[in-house]
Amino acid sequence: MKFKRVELNSQQKFFALNLVTGLAAGIVSIFLHQGIHFLMKLFGTGHGFTLKSFLLGGASLALGSFIVTRVMPACSGSGIPRTKVLLAVHHGIISTKEWVAKIIATIFSLASGIPLGSEGPTIAISAGVGSTLGRKFKLPERKVKSLVYAGASAGIAAAFNTPIAAVIFTMEEIIGNSSAKSMGPILISSLIASITAAALIGQNSVFTPVHYEFNSSFELLFYLALGVIAGVSGSLFSSYIISVKKLTKKYFKHHKLTMAMFSFLVVGLISIQVPDITGNGLNVVNRLLHGELTSFSTLALLLLLKFIACAFCYGAGISGGILMPVLFLGAALGGLFGSVSINILNLDHVQIGAYCLVGMGAFFASVIRTPFTSVILVFEMTRDYRIVLPLMLASLVSYFLSSKLTPLSMYERVAKFEGYELPGHEDEDLLNQTIVEDVYRPLLSELETPLPYAQIVYPDQSLSYALVKLRRAEESMSLKVVDRMKPTQVLGEITMENVFDFLSKRDSSIS
Repeated sequence: MKFKRVELNSQQKFFALNLVTGLAAGIVSIFLHQGIHFLMKLFGTGHGFTLKSFLLGGASLALGSFIVTRVMPACSGSGIPRTKVLLAVHHGIISTKEWVAKIIATIFSLASGIPLGSEGPTIAISAGVGSTLGRKFKLPERKVKSLVYAGASAGIAAAFNTPIAAVIFTMEEIIGNSSAKSMGPILISSLIASITAAALIGQNSVFTPVHYEFNSSFELLFYLALGVIAGVSGSLFSSYIISVKKLTKKYFKHHKLTMAMFSFLVVGLISIQVPDITGNGLNVVNRLLHGELTSFSTLALLLLLKFIACAFCYGAGISGGILMPVLFLGAALGGLFGSVSINILNLDHVQIGAYCLVGMGAFFASVIRTPFTSVILVFEMTRDYRIVLPLMLASLVSYFLSSKLTPLSMYERVAKFEGYELPGHEDEDLLNQTIVEDVYRPLLSELETPLPYAQIVYPDQSLSYALVKLRRAEESMSLKVVDRMKPTQVLGEITMENVFDFLSKRDSSIS
């Protein structure tokens, strides 16, 4: 019996690679999670440090940081800002060596017990897998970028078991818009990644559900106040990270490995008295959600020390993410707020777990600046619809307040400090929302026969679309603007010069 070789067309190949990217993201997420926890257990770095923890954990972080500082500097931090830059500048080309090194550096760095998470690196690594697959199978540049988007989304879907929030996060943070064309592949990869992760470790949500009751509309005032506090705290957290980076650059410019090891020493010494400071803090968050940690002094100490330790380690450039630590800090902040409400304001009906949940979403919105993701992420992880109303209120208040205090998100501030600008979406939105009619130069004339489609543009089409056609029309560098209802009626023409004049006038008016 002979088997015929089946040749896939471009669309079929792209669909198959989306499935593979989602599967790979699920495997990457589990591999990182299991590898980190296995080594943490082996090194004894998941609780208060002992001499063994200091020696083995220190050696582990030294290896991870050596990769980051000497072998592959691109592996530092969470990797999300770099992924965005590679998408914008290098058309989604992410080196295979880079994401492989990122896996090794992340596992050994986080196994040391430092209070960072694997979720950010999972996103960056999964995006890299998508890029490698796209280039390996010689897909067009546009399809390679789509696979990078799909990989990033699949990474967060697998890490948090939240496929819907993963899609929204990718649209808000990575792409910056809600293009329907981009959404299909992202949805597919996110779904496959979640299924893969669930098949390997179970279908339970990351955080255990909290039974929440909304007692009265008056309670919304307390959630609004929590949103205000989260907005201010999130801005302070981002600023503290930048301060640590400035300190590193000033005193450890050529000795970043020293700064990483100093961060480890600080975390280890703190853990002797406060063991809950180590790791990503998932177990502590679950205890907070169930009201097992209610002491004001305990919550205040935990929040303060975790705040300092997380910002210090992330600012040092260690290969690790900030998403789970941000949720931890939000939960602790909400718990502290709930504790104050009970002890000082004598509000017996306050549910600390509910305030922890809302605090998670609000702090996430303040630091990461993705308000829709913050709401859906917490909802998907807890699966309790009753939390949505106060969660939306606090997250939006936190988002708008933090935007006023510090206009740039944490990722944007870190990227700017490191010397490059993350691609903004304001100009892209302007080009999509502006139509040709607002820009073209009027020049009425009548044609005998309609011009070829490549040489014309309609007045109601977007400026972005006109730029694409102008780029292709290299010889003439101009397009005729014609009436849709009467293709022989020329209304005028549009050139690159028209577009540049329009943008420069707009910039002048803004400044």
